[in-house]
Amino acid sequence: MFMTKKNILEQAYPSLNITQKTIDGILKRPSFYRGHVRTSIGKIYTTDEFKKRSDAVLGKRMP
Repeated sequence: MFMTKKNILEQAYPSLNITQKTIDGILKRPSFYRGHVRTSIGKIYTTDEFKKRSDAVLGKRMP
């Protein structure tokens, strides 16, 4: 089966899971991760850290 743009876009992809191993890989090859400075220097949250911070922020009541 040949892959077309439509086939690729309709595939089910797993959710992204950022771990410390992911961050270590970014630090080994920062030139592969262009776009945002924080990403290329490994200053990103792991998935667990992001969930904790997100829950804390979304759990606060608005004034």
